[in-house]
Amino acid sequence: MSGVVHTQIGNNISTFEGNNFEINNIPGSTNDNIVSGFFGTISGATINNVEFNYVSGAILGASIDADGKYTDIIDKCGAVVNSATNVTLTNVRSSGATVKGTTNVGGLVGEMSGGSITNSFNFNDVEGIGDGAWTGGLVG
Repeated sequence: MSGVVHTQIGNNISTFEGNNFEINNIPGSTNDNIVSGFFGTISGATINNVEFNYVSGAILGASIDADGKYTDIIDKCGAVVNSATNVTLTNVRSSGATVKGTTNVGGLVGEMSGGSITNSFNFNDVEGIGDGAWTGGLVG
């Protein structure tokens, strides 16, 4: 996927079985396009046995202007899922990115209500921008 813009997988998934594969070289944001979670807002879904590896230094949740300043920062940003309701993640890993946002910023999931995360790991940097930013290694 190197050199292309990542199009987020939408809201209508029930099960994403990765079969222990890796999804590599996922691009981050550019000046013209904000990239956030691999999945957008999902409910009642299961994500299993997969590793999401972003291009080294990829920025998620904000675009970057010509001066290197972050602009258009979003909320509810996670490297795997932006917003999750009753979602189960099992054996999910993510690495390579810096996840940014104004509220609910997580290494795997930006915002989560119900569900569970089991045997899953975040190797991304997480940074909340501004007062009141809820950040977490796994969930914001």
